[in-house]
Amino acid sequence: MKLLPTHKCTPEQYNVITLTEAVLNSVDFKGFIWRTKFTELGDLQDCSGQDLYNKFFVNDEYHFSWKVVPRPWYKRLSSVVGYTVGTNIFTYEPRYKTMTIPEKAGHLAHELMHILGFSHSVQDCPERARSLPYQVGDYVETAVKLMTK
Repeated sequence: MKLLPTHKCTPEQYNVITLTEAVLNSVDFKGFIWRTKFTELGDLQDCSGQDLYNKFFVNDEYHFSWKVVPRPWYKRLSSVVGYTVGTNIFTYEPRYKTMTIPEKAGHLAHELMHILGFSHSVQDCPERARSLPYQVGDYVETAVKLMTK
C-alpha cells in the first residue's frame, strides 16, 4: 500500500505519512486485521479478517489530501480531531498542534479508513471504540510510538 498525498504537505506530515505507511504495510498489521473482530462493518460484518485485508489493504496506491484547518466556532467544545470528505482529510488546527507524531499517525490511519469506506457510530458507545477506524487508528498510534522510541 502506497499513501500518496495529492497536495504539498509539511515535512512533518510527510514523516507521519511515511510512518503510517510502514505500519499499514507490516506483517504485524496484517496479523492484526486477520485476528481482530471489528464492529459496525455493515454489509461486511460476515467477512473474515483475511477477507477484509485482501479487499481493502492490498491496493497499490491511495491518493488523498490532508489539510490542517481552523476549528469552526460551533465545534469549539467538540472532541472531534478532524473529518474526511471523499478523499480529503481535514484535521483541526488547535488539536493538530498538540498531537504527538504517533497521535497524528493514528489520526491519519483512522481517517484513511473512512476513505476506504469504513465508518463508525456518531454516538460515543462501545461499538464505536471497536469499529475498524478506531481500532486501526489505535493500532497505528501504538506501533508508531514503538517505532519512534
